[in-house]
Amino acid sequence: METGIRGASRRAPPVRLRAASGVLAAAAALVLARLWAMPLAASLWLDEFGTVWVTGGGLSGVVERTRLFPQSIPYAAVVAVARSGFGSTELCLRLPSFLAMLAAALLVARLGRACFGAGAGGLAAGAFLLFPGVEFAAADARPYAFGVLAATAALLSLRAWLQAGRTRDALGYVLATAMAIYFHYLFAAALAGHAIYAAYRRRRGAPVSLQAFASAAAGLILLLVPAAKRVAAMAANRRSHEFGTLPDAMGLFNALVPVRVLGFLIPAVLVAFVLCRARIARAMGAPSSVPDGLVLLLSAALAPPLVLFAVSRTFSTPLFQGRYLLETAPAWAALLGGALARVEPPAAGRLSLAGALLAVFLVRGELARLPIGHGREDWRGALAAAEGAAPGAPVLLAGSFAEARDPALAADPRHQEYLTEPVRYYAPRTAAIALPLGSAPGADALAGRLAGPALSGRRFVLIERASRLGSRVEWVEGLASARGFAGREIWHNGPLRVRLYERSGEAR
Repeated sequence: METGIRGASRRAPPVRLRAASGVLAAAAALVLARLWAMPLAASLWLDEFGTVWVTGGGLSGVVERTRLFPQSIPYAAVVAVARSGFGSTELCLRLPSFLAMLAAALLVARLGRACFGAGAGGLAAGAFLLFPGVEFAAADARPYAFGVLAATAALLSLRAWLQAGRTRDALGYVLATAMAIYFHYLFAAALAGHAIYAAYRRRRGAPVSLQAFASAAAGLILLLVPAAKRVAAMAANRRSHEFGTLPDAMGLFNALVPVRVLGFLIPAVLVAFVLCRARIARAMGAPSSVPDGLVLLLSAALAPPLVLFAVSRTFSTPLFQGRYLLETAPAWAALLGGALARVEPPAAGRLSLAGALLAVFLVRGELARLPIGHGREDWRGALAAAEGAAPGAPVLLAGSFAEARDPALAADPRHQEYLTEPVRYYAPRTAAIALPLGSAPGADALAGRLAGPALSGRRFVLIERASRLGSRVEWVEGLASARGFAGREIWHNGPLRVRLYERSGEAR
């Protein structure tokens, strides 16, 4: 006998249940191995080079470098320590995120159990593996996995505090919430969901006094004062850092409903219902009662998208990106785990989730080839092609971070360091310049000055990264042609293109 939804008796043949659990474990292992672990050694993509540069000066240089390139200081400190002990390979840079997301999956299992009973724990952790943003962040040298870990710990601590009123749970909540925000400032949107749940628990007679609420809020505010100062400094120059577009109604809907997860899970559930003659068990308890865990999880899942959507539209600032909403994944996973735990017989719920995980493995696993990339950018391949065709030739980057749109930043040698970090990482002996993007006043003149040394030699390489930020490829083509260069494409993969320019008399 197994307990799923708290108080619900589960009767299932032990052999069938064990077999279904084994199939689920095998499907989860396939997803973890192929989609989480194997991309760890793949080429870095552009945003990860920000982490490489911020941590390149060691632990002592992290704070100063984050003043130039916005990055989570606690996360950068973790990576800097990892680099000092294990090196700077792609695997070493990404391993902290991988371990953090594994820990987050374990906490999601605890969250599912805490909200819906023992039977929902493993199912919640399995549902967590269905989220594409989760698998990407698990193999990404950026702070999102740590933010998800801290956000999940905050939900667990908040629920425990408002149920039992213990001081240690209040301290755990304050510290975990502060850490989540320090890992990514936009994870502060979760505070709206926390406030909704706290108000609900207060009305239901939570053993927490108003003084205790005020003390927790004051402690959290004090911890976040340094973060507020950094956010204010970034906001003063936000146009140099922002990218993307403002969200629309469809974007909000996709953020409020995990369509890319349900698209795999719902068909798998329907198949299991047919094959196993499954049904949904009636929830126990008074029909008029609203389960405590349901309020917590729905608040945590729905409040952040609504907050970021409202802020983006109100201030005309594109803050509505999928990765900024990753803190909602644990809540959704726990909700899905609770729903699957109500499926009778219990083996059907496990087989449904296993089928969904296998579908994810087949669809997103790129099984036609053994190596699997991380994202669509192969900077390692691009720089290898450039070095192979023209060893030592200078490289012009027509496509880098959003900061390249600001001529003042592109002209600053300190900012040029992170703008050219892809070349510095994969071809450290090669001279590189990131050209300013866009059509801001003075951008063309600055581009001419920056490209001058490269165009004074016999040949140079242009690497284009296609994006919404604009490109200078046509501008480079015109300038190179006027200087007697002939160009040809030598490599192309995804958004990256590599062109080699040689003096007309030397071009092959």
